Amino acid sequence: MEFKDKLKKMRMERGVSQQALADAIYVSRSAVAKWENGLGIPREETFVALKDYFGVSDEEFITEKPEEVIVEKNRSIRRFTVFLKCCGMVFLVLLSVLLLFSIMSGKYGLFPEMAAGEFKDNPCIKTKDYIIYYNTPILIVDGEKIETIEYFLPVKKILFGYYVFDEDYRYRELKSYPEGEVVGYIYSLKGRHGYYHIVKKKLSSTEEMYLPLEMDEVTVDGETYPVQCNSFFVTEEPLHRFSVGDAKVFVGSNLIWRQPIK
Repeated sequence: MEFKDKLKKMRMERGVSQQALADAIYVSRSAVAKWENGLGIPREETFVALKDYFGVSDEEFITEKPEEVIVEKNRSIRRFTVFLKCCGMVFLVLLSVLLLFSIMSGKYGLFPEMAAGEFKDNPCIKTKDYIIYYNTPILIVDGEKIETIEYFLPVKKILFGYYVFDEDYRYRELKSYPEGEVVGYIYSLKGRHGYYHIVKKKLSSTEEMYLPLEMDEVTVDGETYPVQCNSFFVTEEPLHRFSVGDAKVFVGSNLIWRQPIK
């Protein structure tokens, strides 16, 4: 049994408090508490006072190398303190590097708004994998306001921040079937939870108005998804042929890569 355990056992058997024992041998209560917690040992004159107080011999109080026990405990505490300091320094270094990278790269930020940059105040579509910022140009045709999604900016979380994945973002033409007339575009991103699709009507370059294509819903493999100007739908596989409202369309064979926004 270690000294700390013997001291506490004797004190408890006598039924005295730490303060009463401290007053009896002229030390502070915190000193007694420190001994009983194994964080120190009394000086020689205090040790004699303890023996006299409890009426015990040296052999009943002696432990095997108590100083080494205390030294080892202190060494363990110091090691743990150094470990915590090292962890804190590593965290600060990583945070500094991340902040530096955020400043140097316009595609990266600690928050999605930082990564979105000039798009931060724009509407966004939130999916499980992306936060897709977009702008909606407004056209006035015959006194009627018309909105259409024009550009997208997919932002995805990576490690401790967010990154713009515009290079992973592509779109294809939607063509009527069987005429082959371009009636719109479908923008797709491949995420961990499936393929995210956003459908956009094509504006007529001559009449400056929407082509006659109903966009309320799409049907893929017999399953219907609602489609609006600021919504998306998810499929497990890439799209080929599907229905948009009452029109049959298919994804054109020509792949159009989206150019990064300047």
